[in-house]
Amino acid sequence: MSRSTEREPAREVPLRVLLANEPRSYRESIAAVFRQMRPGLQVKVVEPEALESNVVRFVPDVAICSRATGAVRERVPVWVELYPEHTAHAVASEGGRRTEFAEIQLIDLISILDRAAGPDQGGSPV
Repeated sequence: MSRSTEREPAREVPLRVLLANEPRSYRESIAAVFRQMRPGLQVKVVEPEALESNVVRFVPDVAICSRATGAVRERVPVWVELYPEHTAHAVASEGGRRTEFAEIQLIDLISILDRAAGPDQGGSPV
């Protein structure tokens, strides 16, 4: 079988990203950068209290939050727990593979989005 027939088809819908992290200024700034650098994304910004209901309604491919709830861990393929409990670290889960960051950078978040979108989504390499 050739490589071209083994590849998964390109995503037909935009990658859905749900932001529900604290503080609000970080959440809104991250969303603005995502929208500018990856205009094909569907980005939704909500208060942390609305995280679980939006996981069900919006069905995100990626969630960035301050606390990964059971709904996030069970339903969202890629999630980032950003500065949980106001600490300086972050935890990412990509398809069940956990990565811990002592100091996550914006470029790390963009790389996570690009991996979630897959190679055929036009995300610029970082």
